[in-house]
Amino acid sequence: MKQLLLVWIFCGLFQFSFAQQIEITGLVKNADGNPLVNVHVFTKKNHATTNEQGRFVLSTNASEKGVKVQFSHIGYIPKDTLLAPGKHQITIILSWKTQDLGGITIQGRNNKKTVAYQNTIDSKTLENQKNQSLGEILQSLPGVSVLKTGQGIQKPIIHGMYGSRVGIYVQGIALEDQQWGSEHSPSVDLNNTQKIAVIKGAAALQYGGNAIGGMVLLEAMHQAKDTTFGQAIWFAESNGLGGGFSSNYHWNQSKGWSWRGTLGFKKFGDRSAPGYVLSNTGSQSGHAGMQGSKVSEKKSQLFQYHYFYNELGILRASHLGNVTDLYTALQSSNPLIVEDFTYQIQRPKQVIHHQSFQFQQKNFDENQGYHQWIASTQWNSRNEFDVNRNPNETRPALTLHLITQNLQWNRKQSVGANNQLLYGVQTLFQYNQANSPTGARTIIPTYFKTEVGSYVVGTFVLPHFWTIDAGLRYDFQYMQARKNYLKSRWEERNYNQNFNHFIIGETGVQWITQPKFTYHNFAANIGVQKEFPHYYTFKAQIQLAQRSPNVAELFSDGLHHSNAQIELGDLNNQPERSVKSQLYLQKQGVNVHWEVAPYVQSVQNYLFLKPIGFESTIRGAFPVWEHTQTHAFLVGVDQQFKHQFRGNWCIHQKLAWIYGQDVTNHQPLIDLPPWNFSLHVQKNFTLVDAQLTYELVGRQNRFPNFNFVTNIVNANNELEPVEIDISTPPASYGLLHGQISKHFTLKSGNTIEILATIRNITNKRYRDYLNRQRFFADEMGRNLQIQIQYQF
Repeated sequence: MKQLLLVWIFCGLFQFSFAQQIEITGLVKNADGNPLVNVHVFTKKNHATTNEQGRFVLSTNASEKGVKVQFSHIGYIPKDTLLAPGKHQITIILSWKTQDLGGITIQGRNNKKTVAYQNTIDSKTLENQKNQSLGEILQSLPGVSVLKTGQGIQKPIIHGMYGSRVGIYVQGIALEDQQWGSEHSPSVDLNNTQKIAVIKGAAALQYGGNAIGGMVLLEAMHQAKDTTFGQAIWFAESNGLGGGFSSNYHWNQSKGWSWRGTLGFKKFGDRSAPGYVLSNTGSQSGHAGMQGSKVSEKKSQLFQYHYFYNELGILRASHLGNVTDLYTALQSSNPLIVEDFTYQIQRPKQVIHHQSFQFQQKNFDENQGYHQWIASTQWNSRNEFDVNRNPNETRPALTLHLITQNLQWNRKQSVGANNQLLYGVQTLFQYNQANSPTGARTIIPTYFKTEVGSYVVGTFVLPHFWTIDAGLRYDFQYMQARKNYLKSRWEERNYNQNFNHFIIGETGVQWITQPKFTYHNFAANIGVQKEFPHYYTFKAQIQLAQRSPNVAELFSDGLHHSNAQIELGDLNNQPERSVKSQLYLQKQGVNVHWEVAPYVQSVQNYLFLKPIGFESTIRGAFPVWEHTQTHAFLVGVDQQFKHQFRGNWCIHQKLAWIYGQDVTNHQPLIDLPPWNFSLHVQKNFTLVDAQLTYELVGRQNRFPNFNFVTNIVNANNELEPVEIDISTPPASYGLLHGQISKHFTLKSGNTIEILATIRNITNKRYRDYLNRQRFFADEMGRNLQIQIQYQF
């Protein structure tokens, strides 16, 4: 027996001598010296992908002769290298593929240079989460949370700011889709998106000055000039018993035009919390698009059209008939209305159609500068359906039709060897038509808005690895609305003291008004960056900005059907004035990356929704929220740490904390994210890749007390005063998620990747402070997701 054991040990050592380990850490760049994201690095037995800094770590076994490591990326010439056993640190340069079209050489250009503070989500992460919403995907970035309305509606929160304070830009154009609503999800097609960036700093002034919370930039897929390829993704989910597909296909024409078509659809039934069905939370959505582009040495042209459709059910238990039912719902641990699972989407619900058309032309000059012209038109149609007591009623309670036209001219110009200026002019024309086919009062009025903005941003590279960026922006805004006010509401809000000149007529108990507002907003930013040895980077910046009140903050006056609440605007509301300072310290090594980013922000005239009581209507009893202003002070910190270990192990930890105070009223701010922590562990095995994530969200212990007293009918059929607690946040919670994936390369060169993901593995029951429907139901329970990606 001992002899057999010795033979077995000897054979193992003998085998080890012929299968030695290679450990590779590296950086992949393009010919311009910029890091390349999502490069496929692989051997016969193992593979890795470059991160957003272009870095990768790969471990594999090899013979004494070494192993061939290959590098591939769409639009670049593949490259390989032979490495001997041992440890290696390498840098790989990939060259653009070129194509000769009638004597013209087509070559990719990547001259983008930015020192702004930003975090990005690369295409690989997006591919693995195509069935998620934009808000859910953005949560993977430090300092980003989501404001939710039920299970299907999410809006990003950046450093405690949300709504109109966070601009969402698609190919350089602001998304205009009634973003004033907290329950209006962004109407975006992620199937057409290759990269998402959250950006702060002077570079953000190029896009707009209103977004005092930050910018979310969605960049389209790169159009390769000499290849035909496509992608198809199928996915299914256990919670909601639904799924869908998304696809895109790229092809070329002989005259130099490249084309891409996209198509997708998904449908889900009622979601489920642990123990019960979340009735009427089904959804279905679809998208389609076409993009064409042409690039030469002197100019580039691009046009694109996209259509997006979304139909979302609103939790039935959030729309109740009277104050007593509403009080009972707030006291109950389960929803008052729970029905059998169904795919049918009933009232209350919202139906959205969004179309966008865009044309861009960019003329290049000799010094990597350009002139750029952009023209775009967006059409947005939103129908909101309430719970109508008439079962035969099919008409929506509210219809909003929004058309927006943008025109832009941007100029990038080199100043000296390393400095550059970016400046431009932007215009916006917008018309919104509001109607109620059922005769209900519309929450916002019909209005017209025009904006003209100009900006200049400079980036200056100094000796000793110092960089300074600075920017200025001015925006003019004019808004004119037409709205009927109840005479009683007009006097209740004291509008008769300052706004009687808006009255142009009357009808019965209502004033007919035509409010007109003009705003002049300024923004400025200055930042410095210093690069130190050993991959350390330090940044500091200060930003001044103003934001005009949006249409809801001025004119809201009625039931917000999707939110199940009555909202009141105020014509007295003034522009917000923000001052924000940020610091940023980063270490970006080969295997280790960490960053710490503290910030402090003061906002005068900070606008927020404040609960002030209940109101009973013929449609039921609803809480009343008022758009009011205060002086807000916020301080917080974002932190993350990544480490790639030997053997293809990787950990990624992040933490976010924010403190907010209502200085005027000496109380905490409402709706601020509690502290949150996450730990992500990943291991790339020979056969599969595995990931495990633990997410911990604390209880928000700092909150204002907006509870109030109302009368309900008790069991003895008598009126009884009770306190309505709508202030106390829910308890903290921890969630465990897992994912495994397998990558296949077919003989044809096409690839297939299969992913299996489980969200909320333990099926934990919890409620989220940032969910507007936390009063009525728990969050969604365990969800198994299967996804198949096919690259061809």
